Amino acid sequence: MRKYMTKVVTQTVAKCAKMEISEQGNPIAVPMEDITLIGNYPLDRAQREVKKEYGDNVVVLSVKATTMKYEMAVDDFILLATPLLEDDSKE
Repeated sequence: MRKYMTKVVTQTVAKCAKMEISEQGNPIAVPMEDITLIGNYPLDRAQREVKKEYGDNVVVLSVKATTMKYEMAVDDFILLATPLLEDDSKE
């Protein structure tokens, strides 16, 4: 049996800002913490995902996707993973 298993995961970090109106009536962008999305998201798709979670007044300024390969001992995976019934794997 293998001792380790690997998985390649792509994450997209979206730099965002919340749009607000100043006292003078001008729009201002208030920086927010970066938002991490699992997968490779272009700017327009990241905007849609962020809008679902944070509302219309949040804009995505830029996105950067990174791909990393992760490794884990098979014994640890078995302890941490959720077992699936055979019927569940056919979906």
